[in-house]
Amino acid sequence: MIEETYGTPVITHTCIETHGTVCEWDGDKLTAWISTQGISGARENFASALGIPQANVRVICQYMGGGFGSKALSVGAEGLLCAKLAKAANAPVKLMLDRKEEHLATGNRPSSAAKIKAGVSADGVITAEERVRLEKAADNLGLDRSRLFPGRFHVLGGRLSALEGVRPEDLSIDRLISRVAAGGVDEVVLAMNATLEDQTTAHYLAERLEDFPVRVTQLAHGLPVGGELDYLDEGTLAQALRARRPVS
Repeated sequence: MIEETYGTPVITHTCIETHGTVCEWDGDKLTAWISTQGISGARENFASALGIPQANVRVICQYMGGGFGSKALSVGAEGLLCAKLAKAANAPVKLMLDRKEEHLATGNRPSSAAKIKAGVSADGVITAEERVRLEKAADNLGLDRSRLFPGRFHVLGGRLSALEGVRPEDLSIDRLISRVAAGGVDEVVLAMNATLEDQTTAHYLAERLEDFPVRVTQLAHGLPVGGELDYLDEGTLAQALRARRPVS
């Protein structure tokens, strides 16, 4: 019997030409030179966000320095902001993301993971196989590879989100409760991201686990190992300050 979990990490698109736009107004008509993979979609986005007819929007993209899907779906906040600034200034405006913003604000290829269980005979023939795709399970892989946590893992398969319509019954929450109820669990460590949806999920899980004699903890958030202060956002710094501890 062979049982192993394999995965791929998050990969950013790293476009050589960052996301950006040049906008110019002529009365109530907008011309936008934008680095995009979807000219028609960009026109629809501009028109909808700015409250003008699509006929009043002209989108031009002669050349594009890389997109890889990150410039295909919609105009980013930087494009809409560029259009609004150009309108307010009554002059052409160019707005391009810098390299740091390109990594933080333009999406990525999500992580992936799959758990493989296979029965193999002595001569190497696979006699049985089971595959389970794990949603957002690369965090599991990181913890497992760190060798710092000796316990067992449970993958929820997502996070609660009212906007995306993800409800408790859509996740593997009942199965987690069943595992705890079966006994043999002293502590449940919630390894959640520091986002609104993840923290909402963490609070929900804590409430569901209140009736069981287990300790419910959460991974600390704050400064990453090797991180530099000038590259951190205010939220991360605030969390790190709240979780400060004496120097030992």
